[in-house]
Amino acid sequence: MIVPAAMAQDVAQNADDSKGQALHQTSCVRCHDHSVYTRSDRKMKSADQLRIRVAFCGQQVNAQWFDDEVDAVTLWLNRSFYKFNK
Repeated sequence: MIVPAAMAQDVAQNADDSKGQALHQTSCVRCHDHSVYTRSDRKMKSADQLRIRVAFCGQQVNAQWFDDEVDAVTLWLNRSFYKFNK
C-alpha cells in the first residue's frame, strides 16, 4: 500500500507525540505537573531553550534518554503547550 506523504508525516508525528508523552509521563511528572508549561511567567522562551531544559531535567531524574527521546519529549511539549516556531 502506498501512503501519501502528508499522511505518512501525520503518522510519524503521532508516533513521536505518543512516545514523547509517554516519556514525559514516566519521568517529568515526578517533579511538576502541566501547570508549569502554561503559567504566564514560564521560563522557556524558545524551542532551543526547551530542548536544553528537557535534556537537563532528564539527567536530573536519571532518565538516561537518548537524543531521539529528548527530541520526542521536546516535540510533544512544544506541540502541546509552547507552540514555538522551529
